[in-house]
Amino acid sequence: MADVTNADRAYFAEVGLQAFADRVFHSAKDRDMADTEAFITALGDFLADLMHLADQHGDDTFATALGRGTMHYHDEVQSELDNLSPANPWDKATPVLKIVE
Repeated sequence: MADVTNADRAYFAEVGLQAFADRVFHSAKDRDMADTEAFITALGDFLADLMHLADQHGDDTFATALGRGTMHYHDEVQSELDNLSPANPWDKATPVLKIVE
């Protein structure tokens, strides 16, 4: 099996979020993940439901997982930036998002 890339994982997350929106929201506009406002609403509702799920595992579970996810994201972006070739920055990796501090 080939390695799963960050782009693959982002796509899997998009598919999951779309499935969530399709099941939860009644309006087609609210299920349109290409619309930024609908995306934010769906993501916010999904995160709230994950918080409820995490509560079953302890009070700090969601905050701990979110912190780990944030660090994982920053590590991946930094790794992609480190792998850019100075001669041709597009030949090895193209970071989609940059670290903002």
